[in-house]
Amino acid sequence: MVFRGAHKTLYGNPAIREGRSKGGTKSCFAQQKIAGNKPSSGFVVRKFIKLPKKSGELAEAVGMILGDGSISKFQVYIYTNALVDREYAEYVIKLFNSLFGIEVKQQKIRKNTISLAISSREIVEYFNKMGLKTGDKIKNDVSIPEWIA
Repeated sequence: MVFRGAHKTLYGNPAIREGRSKGGTKSCFAQQKIAGNKPSSGFVVRKFIKLPKKSGELAEAVGMILGDGSISKFQVYIYTNALVDREYAEYVIKLFNSLFGIEVKQQKIRKNTISLAISSREIVEYFNKMGLKTGDKIKNDVSIPEWIA
């Protein structure tokens, strides 16, 4: 099959990785634009996230991540004690919701640990740019961002 004309110009040759990637990216952006935060077509697209300016609340969220949290490729986690810190968990949920306007998922793991997960690649990249790296905080030598210290 030979591809010519506008299709090849817009999306590249579909038989190569770059062509498929470019077409897929354009399709995801189109779906995101159409559906907003609620994709109806089954496409998984980035959520539109409110990114806050530097503030005391954001500094507190950074402290939570540095103290009781971690960052993976697609999620930010905060861990609390299920027996003692229920009020703290509710506070964390409200704080992240007000900062980013996103749902925080709460799950009890193990006997007495609550995991609070914020699922958004946009938020992960936001914290990465701030200096909080994904993975092990000790090995990556993560420290408090200069604007806070």
